[in-house]
Amino acid sequence: MILVNLDMPKPDFGDGSVVQHMTTGMLIKVDMISNPFPNSLKTKDIETLKAYNLLLLPIFMLDAINRFMWLYDDKEFQLEDRGDAIGFVYEIRDRINNMRYIGKKNFYSTRRLQPLKGQKRKRKVVKESDWQDYFGSSDEVKMLVEESGRERFERRILRLCDSKGEMSYWEMWYQMTNHVLLRPDRYYNAFVGGKIHRKHVLKK
Repeated sequence: MILVNLDMPKPDFGDGSVVQHMTTGMLIKVDMISNPFPNSLKTKDIETLKAYNLLLLPIFMLDAINRFMWLYDDKEFQLEDRGDAIGFVYEIRDRINNMRYIGKKNFYSTRRLQPLKGQKRKRKVVKESDWQDYFGSSDEVKMLVEESGRERFERRILRLCDSKGEMSYWEMWYQMTNHVLLRPDRYYNAFVGGKIHRKHVLKK
């Protein structure tokens, strides 16, 4: 986290750089002053910081920035890290009470649109899903995010999956091996279900 005097000319730290307003304490992007609570900190040049009268705070305070991202193997996960995976199984942890939620999520979503004039086949539109801003399908977790903010939760990817069948299998595997339904004091999960055929899991 960085303190900055906004009366100075805006330094260029690249897309996604973060500063904290000296007076209000609000976290903001240097390239988008009106947008608080960014996802990551990418400040590179300490001498530039000094030149613009910036003050670095203790390293532990960077957690206020890093807590918004997805982690995989204890590292920040980016879409380009997915390889051939179409989705993942995840665990969301409540930082306040240590309760967790296990679920699955696709990286991309597919929509079927009506055929163009004179054609019969419906159109398929594929676009990136909302996985980066996703906090699970649990109504309780979504309510807590709304009330307490995203920073209340830590999000980890447990396993990358190459098919929907794989996602369903490993989601259920993690849910069952952790006995989520038998541990309401530990997990937000209130439902486990699915129907998976062997051919959807075994790779040819």
